[in-house]
Amino acid sequence: MTYDDLNKVVSAKVCGSMLWMVLGLLVTGITGYMVYTGLVSGNPIAYGILKMYWLFAILEIAVVFGFTALVYKANSSTLRLMFLAYSFLNGLTFSVLGIVYAPGIIVSAFLGTFVLFAVLAVYGYLTREKFDKVYTNFSCWINCNYF
Repeated sequence: MTYDDLNKVVSAKVCGSMLWMVLGLLVTGITGYMVYTGLVSGNPIAYGILKMYWLFAILEIAVVFGFTALVYKANSSTLRLMFLAYSFLNGLTFSVLGIVYAPGIIVSAFLGTFVLFAVLAVYGYLTREKFDKVYTNFSCWINCNYF
């Protein structure tokens, strides 16, 4: 396998993973929004989720360790299912942040992250361009604007 062949395989994998990240952000956002609106409206299921917060947080960490342990052993379908489970658990645990912080701040941070991932994923998918050329400038812009 030549360097160019390997480069094409890696680029295809990175592009696919960016699209999965966008899907994961959607699952997290929708789950968090549904639980938060349930908490605001007084839904008993949402309050049950709130009472079991630590269980979901521990499950989320367990999924991360399981994912890490199986990343080279399991098939891709299992790993995708684990990633979606992680995204769902992430939405459950992050929904509580709406109680602590202003919902507008959470929505703007989430939407900013989602738009960034979505634009980069679509751009990378359509152009097949690698981002290593612009990464330094882009990361500097992100750090200067957000930190």
